[in-house]
Amino acid sequence: MTTDLLADWDVSPFAYDGITHDVYRSGDGPGVILIPELPGATPEVIALGERLVAVVHAHIPLLHKEKQTELARGVVAQGFADRDEVLERLGHLQTLRESK
Repeated sequence: MTTDLLADWDVSPFAYDGITHDVYRSGDGPGVILIPELPGATPEVIALGERLVAVVHAHIPLLHKEKQTELARGVVAQGFADRDEVLERLGHLQTLRESK
């Protein structure tokens, strides 16, 4: 569970315009907001946050529910489907850079 991985972080609610989200904070120094994409604060995102707190004061807002919705799963699946196209385009960009 995401919140178990953030047990050592401070948490407080942030509310605006009738919507409230928990925001986890840790570290010292300049503030950095780490905003997770769908499906949310995965263990990989939290691991990045743990690396950040060595040098900054990191904030991770939990914007999505713990459990993925069908929409979130669809978006993530589409992202994986588009991955090959993106990598192919990046390959074309690399080829263009090398030809200069």
